[in-house]
Order: sequence, then structure tokens, then C-alpha cells
Amino acid sequence: MLEAEHGSLPSAGKHDALDAYRQLSATVSQLGENANLSKKIEEAPAMASLMQLETEDSLGLGGLLSDACRVAELIAIYGLPLEKLLISLLDAANRSVERFLRSGTLGYPAQYRLAFRKLGLSIGLHGVKIMRDLRDTHAEKFEQKVTINEALLRLERYTPPPLAGMIETFWMLPKHQQDLTWSEHVDINSVMLTISLAPDGFFKHFKC
Repeated sequence: MLEAEHGSLPSAGKHDALDAYRQLSATVSQLGENANLSKKIEEAPAMASLMQLETEDSLGLGGLLSDACRVAELIAIYGLPLEKLLISLLDAANRSVERFLRSGTLGYPAQYRLAFRKLGLSIGLHGVKIMRDLRDTHAEKFEQKVTINEALLRLERYTPPPLAGMIETFWMLPKHQQDLTWSEHVDINSVMLTISLAPDGFFKHFKC
């Protein structure tokens, strides 16, 4: 059953390209129109339409939520026309959470779980509040408020404490940290648990 934790790992890499748009936006903000990167940034929605964004892999899902948070920041702070991309990411995240819950891996014993993968999801869920704050604080930047609000409301069903809290509580129990699946990855597990319990540092760049 442990292999089920790895099943969708290769697909998570498809989300990596979204990180480039955060870097591009920072360049544009520093160099202005002379950066001549606007066309590349506007290609993001089309690029996303070619990706298989949905995943039942918890770490990939956490990354998907973090990417959505990045895109919300690009809209709120830089005014980039990426609402279609954000909606695609939020819709994919909602479907992915449902797929993840149906997979049943959340009910596996500790010996069949990889903590850092599940904690990746709990970290991503903390980003839902950041997206809500960005949308509310910079409401004038979001034209499709109703659609985005509906997608966020669906995700907020899983935000702390329900799903994220369940994951954190499970791995805080000493008996679960005594299992080999924790000790063999103790460094990354400890870091991921710390970030999930105190996510402000991780998300500091997303705040307005």
C-alpha cells in the first residue's frame, strides 16, 4: 500500500512550470514594460489547459493549492490577467480533494503512509485563507468574483481544522513518529510538520 503514496508523483512535476510565472511577474514589477514578458505571462491559461492538473496524490495536491495561491497573488499584487488560470487551478483542486478522499489513503496505518506527502496537502490547505484575504483586500483586481468565491467556499470545507487538522494531529502523535516511515524521512517530515503548524513563514510572500 505504501506504493499508493507514490502513484501520482510524476504528474506533480507538471505543476512546476507554474512557478515560472511568479518569477516572471517579479521581473516585470522590477523592470516595468521594458521586461517585455507580458506575452509569456498571458500564455499561462493556455498552458494550464494542456496540463492534467487533477491528482489524488496528496503532495501534488498540496502543490496545486500553493500554485493557486501564487496565481492569486499575481492577480492581486501585479494585476495580471490570470483569473481563468486561477479558476482552473481551484476547480482542479476541488476535484482532486474529492479524489484523494475517495482513495482512502488517509485511513492507512502510519506504516503505510509517508508523512511529508500528507503534510504537503495540509500546508496547501492553509493557503486557501491567503487566497481569500487576497481576493477580499484587492477585490477591484478580480472581475470573476462570484466564480472564484464559489470555488474558495468549496475548498474552505477542508481547511483547518477539518482535513488539515486531521493530518497534523495524526503526525504529532508520538506513536506515529516512532514508525520507520517517519524516522526514515525524519528531516523532511519534521520540516513539513513545522510548516503546516506555523504556515505564516511559508506564505509570507503571498500576503498583501
